[in-house]
Amino acid sequence: MSGPERDPLDDLARWLAEPAQVASISAQVTLRGTRSAHGPRTAVAIDHQLICPIEPYGAWRVTTKPTLLPRAHFSSRATSLLPTGEPRRGRTIYCHERSRAQVVAALAYHIDRRAHLPVLVTAIAFRHDIVEDPQLPAATLAGMLVLKQYAHAIAHLAGRGGHLDLDLADADREEHARRLGFRTAPRLRGFRPGGKHLRQAAPGVSSSGSAG
Repeated sequence: MSGPERDPLDDLARWLAEPAQVASISAQVTLRGTRSAHGPRTAVAIDHQLICPIEPYGAWRVTTKPTLLPRAHFSSRATSLLPTGEPRRGRTIYCHERSRAQVVAALAYHIDRRAHLPVLVTAIAFRHDIVEDPQLPAATLAGMLVLKQYAHAIAHLAGRGGHLDLDLADADREEHARRLGFRTAPRLRGFRPGGKHLRQAAPGVSSSGSAG
């Protein structure tokens, strides 16, 4: 009897969490301090092509450049949660899959001015037009896993410990979030989540999740 079939997402997660990949991804994230009428701000810029040697994956372009998310590809709820007012601050990251020449996932986050709070993922946008492409569910989940590693890099470079918290507004996405490695978060002083509060440790830190 053959053993259980390996999940390519687990292989991808392990590859992304390797020290060499963590360092390579971190080197592609630029943080710059700015000032505004509301005080100090952190501007983030990413524009990187990531090539993966693990089948069935290929290459992704990860960018903070404002990108249109077609309504045919993403739910209106998902796109409504992505910030659009301040694109220069790079609060949304997009993952383009090169083989499809399309965005397969997007992630929005927040860096609070209170230094004790972690980088908070405020929205995860998966593709929802999966009926037309049976391979798309796996592709959009992989794209989100890739984006999460860049968000970890932001958290590390911003001095927030490298871990990520997630305020999950859409309960239907909790299964996906847990597959990405998020688990129940500890209570935080001064933070009241609007949805389910989850956390994932920084790459290389032991956790109970299988995805990095």
